[in-house]
Amino acid sequence: MTDYQDFFEDNDSKQNNVNLKENIEKYLIHYKWFLFSIAIFLVIGFLYVRYKNPQYQATTTILLKKDKGGVMSDFTLMQDLGFGSSNSFIDDEIQIIKSIPIVSSVVRDLQLNVQYFKRTEITKRLVEVYSNKPFGVLVKKIDSTNTNPINFSIEIIDNKEFIYVDSNANEKRMQYGQNIIIGNNIFTILPDLNYLKNYPQAYFEIVINPFDEVVESYRSNLIVEPISKTSNSILISLKSNLLEKSKDVLNNVVARYISDAINDKNKIAKATAEFIDNRINFLDKDLNKLEKSVEVFKRENKLTDITSEAKQFILGQSEIEKKINETSLQLSLVKYMSEYLNDNKEELIPSNIGLQEPNIVLNIDKYNQFLLRKKNLLKTSTESNPNVMTLNYNLNEIRSIIEEGLKNQKSSLLITLRNFSEQDQLVNSKISNIPRQEREYRDIFRQQQTKEALFLFLLQKREEATISAVSALPSAKVINHAYGGKKPVSPIKPLILLICIVAGFIIPFLIIYIKNALDTKIKDSKQLERLINIPILGNIARGESNERKIFSKNDRSTVGESFRLLVANLEFLLNDNKKCKSILVTSTISGEGKSFVSSNLAANLAFSGHKVVLIGLDLRVPKLDEYFNITSKYGVTHYIKNNDLIVDDLLNTIEGIENLQVINSGLILPNFIDIIKNNRLQELIKELQQRYDYVIIDSAPIGLVSDTLLLNNIADLCLYVVRADYLDKRLLEVPEKLKKDNRFNDIILLLNDVDMNNFKYGYGNAYNYSEDQNHKNTGISKLIKKIKKK
Repeated sequence: MTDYQDFFEDNDSKQNNVNLKENIEKYLIHYKWFLFSIAIFLVIGFLYVRYKNPQYQATTTILLKKDKGGVMSDFTLMQDLGFGSSNSFIDDEIQIIKSIPIVSSVVRDLQLNVQYFKRTEITKRLVEVYSNKPFGVLVKKIDSTNTNPINFSIEIIDNKEFIYVDSNANEKRMQYGQNIIIGNNIFTILPDLNYLKNYPQAYFEIVINPFDEVVESYRSNLIVEPISKTSNSILISLKSNLLEKSKDVLNNVVARYISDAINDKNKIAKATAEFIDNRINFLDKDLNKLEKSVEVFKRENKLTDITSEAKQFILGQSEIEKKINETSLQLSLVKYMSEYLNDNKEELIPSNIGLQEPNIVLNIDKYNQFLLRKKNLLKTSTESNPNVMTLNYNLNEIRSIIEEGLKNQKSSLLITLRNFSEQDQLVNSKISNIPRQEREYRDIFRQQQTKEALFLFLLQKREEATISAVSALPSAKVINHAYGGKKPVSPIKPLILLICIVAGFIIPFLIIYIKNALDTKIKDSKQLERLINIPILGNIARGESNERKIFSKNDRSTVGESFRLLVANLEFLLNDNKKCKSILVTSTISGEGKSFVSSNLAANLAFSGHKVVLIGLDLRVPKLDEYFNITSKYGVTHYIKNNDLIVDDLLNTIEGIENLQVINSGLILPNFIDIIKNNRLQELIKELQQRYDYVIIDSAPIGLVSDTLLLNNIADLCLYVVRADYLDKRLLEVPEKLKKDNRFNDIILLLNDVDMNNFKYGYGNAYNYSEDQNHKNTGISKLIKKIKKK
């Protein structure tokens, strides 16, 4: 176990755990920057709230209604059975509400692409005006290829004239109704006499934005969402800087959505009615021909009634004929529908005309819905639009399914009709004795009856289609018309100021954190304790200047007090030792202040009444001359090379400091190691140890050269100087390895150039062993005992 191992075992938890208070103090010392940052951000927040246009939110609520027949009925049935979800219906309607055709119509009707800004008289700011405008801009011609906004200004003179100012600040006096030509665009200013008198000599700026950009902007800002998962009600909201504009937009969007839905229903009903009218006209001609044929047949064959012999067979045959008539009716409808599909490729398909196959009816309704959606998209796009191409694909698929269904239905009806005909022939064979004329009459009569049934059926369907067109109900009901609060939804002043406070706190925090994270320098003794297992004797405060000097005995600066405290700690450490104490002062690299420390340490020991000698053994870069007025011309190297020199030839007495003598390093020679190993140096140190209480050795930096390592056998204590904010933490491996390898008898650290103010230090932060009597069980006390034994 090493000399200091017990000391570090007693303080493991203190060294290994991060001191929360210490980390907080790293930021608290920069509290002025935090306050300054928060103040700056608060000013920015106040300016943002002051000059940012407030945003108001308007909302409206509508209830969506599902159709009671056709596709919706089947869809509802699937939901009742547990299949599917109503969300798809809601999502489809939401997409329709936000569709380009609807939003484009609203933008066009309300002229939302034209904005009016009035200049205020006091602040000269431009404020948008929506209602109660003194004039309106009539767009006569617009260049659709222009993608940039058109700007010009209007200054009102009276109710007849105004001053037109173009984008280049050119003015022109004009009358209301005159054309304003800007490139390929033509506009006219129309006055509103009801409000013109309220704006005498007012200045307006007009901005005409590209139509497509305005439509896309409103589509992106329009929020349409269901109120809940189980409800068919949806909430529509819009934010803008003018609440009245938002209300008008929402009300017009809802009105356009309801109107388009009614128009789609009327289009289907109209197409169905036209189809039925064509079939009725065709059947009317056929019935007229058949009635004339019956009349001619009876007249030629003198028939007035059915023979009594056929009554029994006819009663049985009537049921078969009824089925034949129904089958023929369906077959005719299938043929008519097939002919209609072949003749009309891009038209709505008549629905609800009496077809009994539910799949065909379902697909017809789907086809009509997709076709209507495609036509709406083609109003604002082309066939190359991906959505149009998708709809074309779906329409072709559904149309193929309908045609295949009609084909299969026709085949099925033909088979059914053939079976009924065979049964009818069987009955006819049993009444072979009935006169030929009666049988021919029954054939004609049956054709007449079939056509008449179909005629009456189509008349009924035409009435139903007419009633459906007249009584078409809207697909949505307005629950709440557009409304909005008077308070803006943004910017929210408390929230903005809170964000500014948080940002003002976080930014300096991050800067300090990153700076500390990237800083690899030693900061204070507490950090040094955590990084290395070597005791720290004390701290030397940072001076007010970088001047290299010896502090006087009565100096009251923090640096002077630091050295007096260092001497007190050192005396306590080496107490009751009558032998001379030799102290080697070194560091890892140059510039850490080892010469400064050794010079002032020697001076302060002399101030305390000890006989002290300071030897300069930094033979490469000697610096003691910078601190003392050296008078002797001989130094250590002279003594080693010249055997005739004695110790007294080397000593320099320092004026103003009694009991202190200094030996300079002498000439700078190339063979440093040979000089250090020379026996004359050993003899010099031994003689000085006999004369003085303390021998202070100023050596070379140990991390750069190996000279100092050769002095390990002549020093009782190695005082290892570490400079704060200078030495890289990674270089602490050097003293750690020296301790581990026992290169010195005893080694202890001294932290130099510590900024006491920044780290809230007092002199008590250093280890003051002279005032602490409770170190008996520490590693330091063991170090003291070891030195005493020497």
